[in-house]
Formats: sequence, structure tokens, C-alpha cells
Amino acid sequence: MALAKDELELLQEHQSDLSGSRNADEEMLAFYRGTYNLEHIGIAVPEVMQYFAVKPNWGRVYANAKDDRMQVRSIILPGEEQVDDRMLLIMERSKLDTQVSKFNIDRMTFGRGHLVMGRIRPRRENDGDGPVVVWSASPMGMSTFVDSDGFEESAAQFSKKRDGTECATLYLPDSTLYLEMGTKDWEVVDRDNHNLGVVPVVTHFNRAMSDRSVFESELTDIMPITHAAARALTILQLAQDTVGAPFKYISKVDKGFKDEGIPELKLYLNAINVFEGDAVLGQLDPANLANFTHALKVYGEQMMAITGLPGKYWGITTSNPQSEGAIIESENQFVRDVESDCEQLGETIGRAFEVAWRIETGQELDFAPNVEWHDPATPTVAQRADAMMKLHSVGALAIEGIWDELGWSEAKKKKQRAYLEDERALSVDPTLGMFANMGLPAFQAEPDAEPLRAQPVG
Repeated sequence: MALAKDELELLQEHQSDLSGSRNADEEMLAFYRGTYNLEHIGIAVPEVMQYFAVKPNWGRVYANAKDDRMQVRSIILPGEEQVDDRMLLIMERSKLDTQVSKFNIDRMTFGRGHLVMGRIRPRRENDGDGPVVVWSASPMGMSTFVDSDGFEESAAQFSKKRDGTECATLYLPDSTLYLEMGTKDWEVVDRDNHNLGVVPVVTHFNRAMSDRSVFESELTDIMPITHAAARALTILQLAQDTVGAPFKYISKVDKGFKDEGIPELKLYLNAINVFEGDAVLGQLDPANLANFTHALKVYGEQMMAITGLPGKYWGITTSNPQSEGAIIESENQFVRDVESDCEQLGETIGRAFEVAWRIETGQELDFAPNVEWHDPATPTVAQRADAMMKLHSVGALAIEGIWDELGWSEAKKKKQRAYLEDERALSVDPTLGMFANMGLPAFQAEPDAEPLRAQPVG
């Protein structure tokens, strides 16, 4: 079945949009992976010397450090205080932690990330509708058009099958079209008329301004410093193998000098050399390479200033370990940056799960669910638990509030609620309830049993 003319034109516009960003996307992907080319930083290194190229992968260090601090704790429906069981099921089916991590790395690397909502297509015709899930789609294969309010008007995803067949999915407000490239043009393989009224794709533009077309990768700030460090490390590597080691020389020797077993005099790292005549041997002192190590320290300090990450991430360490308070102080800038990203990312994730909720239940929400995040700072467990217990002791924090602050997942909290219910049902000391939860029999004396008394010996 052929595409309608307006749908075909829209698909071609998406294809052109994706092609226009291909070169920039590949460059940013190479930077994140640490496989960028040295010519991009102005070093004319001969091909035979490419072995000495050193490319610090600071892009991945920064992006992964941020992603590690951005973990979703729960998604709460509007007006609710706890996670709805149906929303929890969508989160678990979607493998939320994994999808958010992929989505987060995408938006930091390419400057944009995409979440797609829908039912998994059944493998067999009689399997019925698949479960509703939310998954991350690569920006290198996805194009979206948004209106002035930032809502998606249409989206298209392009891919290839193992046999090389080109495939595409066109997302529209009321339908989703699954396409394959035929002998002449795109053909419709399947059409899902979901009538949602919204495109089941949500796009997050990194560092977006009022003009949604202005966005950029999270890695652009650190690219110049990373390139400078690559230059210093590469030249340092060259210097180590040339002037970084003691250099031996021989004077007053004819060019045609031949030694036994060696056709011509060549530079060998031999422990003992035997020469005839008036040959003079000498050694030049190695060059001092401390200027390179100093330069790398300066670059590491610049990375600290730009990213807010402590020096240990950039190879700057001290002989004495930092105290707990010093560690927290050194991360303040970075933690606040992560919290700001969480606020913006939470809006996008909330919109995605609003659509997923509509697909799952058929209900429309008044506004997007609230996304709650784990604390991105790194206080110790003992410190957090002590603070929470003090608040609980004065009635300022409930038991479930303590669980939230300790970062427990919804599944763990649900299991703990069941344990507490068991303890209440047993009406025994909580320590005995603990043994019951472990599957061990709790000791209970018979009501009419006589107390045990010590018996005399002999």
C-alpha cells in the first residue's frame, strides 16, 4: 500500500532533516567514544607516528558521571502521594532505569534525546495487544518537528533490516505508520490508528532556550580543553620515545664502520659495544618533561572549573584523602548542575509517561505526572540514616518518608509494607516479626505453660 502524497512529502522532510545533522552527530559520537581524529585539533602527525596518538576520553567521563547521579526514584500521578500500581507496572515493564540512562546519554552527546511510547508489537497475529512501554530512540535515526509551544507535530524513525531493507516509522497525532522501501518508493506495511490526538514521541532539547531550535550537546564546553590535553599527551608520548630517554652518541667513527655481526653502525640499545681505534662514546641527558605534566594539571583544573567535578575525575589527586565534608563541598557546583538538569529532564519524562498512561488506561490526566529523583549528592548511608531517624523521633518525618530519603525503590518499599503488615498481624515484638519474615518460626510460649524453673543438681 502506497503512502498518501502529503504523508510521503512529510516523511521526505524528516529524512532530509536527519541527513542534515548526520555529520555533526557522527563527530559528537566520536568525541563521546574517544575516537575523534587528531587532525581535528591541528596536529600534523605522520601516519607512521599514529601509534603515539593519545586521546583522553574526558567526554565519556563527564557524561557518565552526570548520568550516574540522575536516577529516577518514582513517577507520581497528579494529586497523588504514592506511585499508582498501574504506573509502577509501566515503569517496570519499560526498564525505566535503563531507558532513562540511554536517553540521558543521547541528549548529552547529541544535544537531543527521544522517548517513544506505545505497545510492543506482538510477534504473532493472535497474541493480541502488547504491553505499553516507554523506550529511548537514538537521535541518529529519529527526526521530530515541534510547534512553537514545544509539542511534537510529527516524528519519523529510520532503520535497516539485516538484509539491508530500509524501514521507517512515521508518527502522527492520530496514527502510526510502519513503512518499508519498495521497488520505487515507500510502502505502508502496517498502520495503527490509535487516535491519541498527540504524537507518541517526546523530544528533549538539551540546553534549550526560548527558541526551541537552539540547543547543543552537553560536551561542547569541554571539547577545546580535551583537544588541548590530547595535544599535550601525544607530544609527551613522542618525547618519551625520543628525547625522554638518555641519548647515546659515537664520534670519530667512519661512516662505513662495520662491527662483527652488524653490517653497518646502527642505533641499538646494547648493553656493551666494542669499537676499534679512537672512537669516542658519549651520552646526552634526557629532556625534562615536567612542562607537559604541568600543562596536563592546568587542563585538569580547567575541567574542574567547567564541569564542577572534583579533581580525581581528571587525574588530580592528593596524598591525603579528603574528609567527608570536603568531598561534599567539592561537589556542590556539580550537584546543583545535576539538579537543574533533573528539573528539565523530569518535565520531558513526565510528558512521556502522561501519554503512556493514556495508552494504558484510556484516561487523560490534567497535567503531566511528577518525576522524583534520587539525591545526586554523595552523603554516607550512616549520615543520611542518622538524620532521618532524628527527624522521625520528633514527628517531622514518617517511616515512608525515611524510605524515600534513603532512595528505596517502589518495589522495595512495597515489600517492606508487607513485612510491617505481617508484624502487626502477629502482634508480637518487631524482632520476632523479623524472624517470621526470614522464614524462621517465632517462639511463642503456650498460654497455660508453667514457667521454667532451675532444678537442683544431685
